[in-house]
Amino acid sequence: MSKPDFNQVAELFAQIKKGRIDSAHLQCLMENPNRYNKRLGRFGQIYPVEVNYNLGYNKLLELADQNGGVSREIDKDCFPVKVKGVVQKEFELYEFDQEIENGEYAEGKIRRDGYQVEGQYELLAFIAQNPIEQLRRPIVQLKDSWSGVQVGSCFIYVTCADSQKGRRVMLDRLRGHGSFPMSYRFLVSRIQK
Repeated sequence: MSKPDFNQVAELFAQIKKGRIDSAHLQCLMENPNRYNKRLGRFGQIYPVEVNYNLGYNKLLELADQNGGVSREIDKDCFPVKVKGVVQKEFELYEFDQEIENGEYAEGKIRRDGYQVEGQYELLAFIAQNPIEQLRRPIVQLKDSWSGVQVGSCFIYVTCADSQKGRRVMLDRLRGHGSFPMSYRFLVSRIQK
């Protein structure tokens, strides 16, 4: 990899001055400088993870070390077990270069790029085996969702592995309404052909 030349640095400053690149864009690049390295996967890293569906939700939650750090709206009833066995998977953390207006838009773009979204069990296994990623920036799973009612309206929720004051937590996020900031990443795997 060659070092940036003067013209590239000048162009970076010009893009910052125009407002096309803001501090959030720059921070994402600094956190993941390999983001577009084709050898490592589009987003800079491929994470091999063993997902043991036989453990069930509560045990996976415990292994992911989320005890006491889970939104009260999230419980095992939101995520019925659909798969049994132990599966080896390769995950990536899909990143957008902008704020995303909703989960449906995110999932559509992810699929068009040749990836599939992953669910709650996969997210728990991922953060159990890669705990530092949860502290870096939020990770959302879009596959498993549940309905909830707030002030007379029904909303669809998904989960987000996040951190608060250096503590790892599992939070709920609105899927269909509300946006996902640019700092959010989405747990995905490549669609097998």
